[in-house]
Amino acid sequence: MSVERESLSPEREKQIDLRHVALVMDGNRRWAKLHGKPTLEGHEEGRKRMEPIVKRATELGMDVVTFYTLSLENLERPEEEVKELLRVLKDGFTSLMERLKEENVRFHFLGDISRFSDNLQDNFRQVEAVSKEKTGITVNLALAYGGRDEIVRAFKQIVRMGISEENINEELIRENLDTAGQPDPDLVIRTGKRTRLSGYLTWQTVYSEIYFSNALWPDFTVEEFDKAISWYKEQVRTFGH
Repeated sequence: MSVERESLSPEREKQIDLRHVALVMDGNRRWAKLHGKPTLEGHEEGRKRMEPIVKRATELGMDVVTFYTLSLENLERPEEEVKELLRVLKDGFTSLMERLKEENVRFHFLGDISRFSDNLQDNFRQVEAVSKEKTGITVNLALAYGGRDEIVRAFKQIVRMGISEENINEELIRENLDTAGQPDPDLVIRTGKRTRLSGYLTWQTVYSEIYFSNALWPDFTVEEFDKAISWYKEQVRTFGH
């Protein structure tokens, strides 16, 4: 449950031990409707919120920030809206890359990108390759993503590897997930007043703290992000112990 907090002071920033924050960017369509604008403008406005969050996460010393950019269910929306979503995705991603290319940011894609056009898949792979040598924060973009689908794909990969039943364990499964080699999210933030995870990082979030913000994603500022971080700092994490 979200609560109002003051923005983080420099002293509090130094106290935070938070490696990975994952965001569910919900509310673009509702924001557009509320402001009497076309749905597309809600998505356009929403993509502008990503860069400030990446920069703030970098300032706070995080290793990974993950954005739930496009779910498998999103691809089942009306054809025209999906086409517009993909256009916003391509244009927005190109713009984000241009603005962050001088930054020490590594990009990684989660999800079944085989569902996209060959051209878009090539763009994703090229971006991953170009930014691979970066040593700063990793920005995950979850595209055509579903938590259960990710687990199914991981098990299919394990089967293809010919691993015997007795050698299958949690570590092996983790190594075949889209987030292999990354820490699990310490904090998941969902905007837009909805209180569910919607299949987001199903395996990885078993012990994540979850913060629900009333702000629609296009209204989710760095100040709102800081409120979530401040809330996280007050949680007692026992990991079931």
